[in-house]
Amino acid sequence: MQQLQMRFANANTTRDGKLTREQAAAGMPMVASHFDEIDTQQAGYVTLAQIEGFMRQKAMAR
Repeated sequence: MQQLQMRFANANTTRDGKLTREQAAAGMPMVASHFDEIDTQQAGYVTLAQIEGFMRQKAMAR
């Protein structure tokens, strides 16, 4: 999870705690490819907490 936090921080070029689809595409391709699944509220951005929740959900489904 620490690596995820670092990658999120690097991709979040605006330092606002939110990744847009473009930021995700540039810095976190896995997030970009699942952007619509992670952005359940269709806000146009995802947060680190949303990404972590998505990853936990994926891990439990295995």
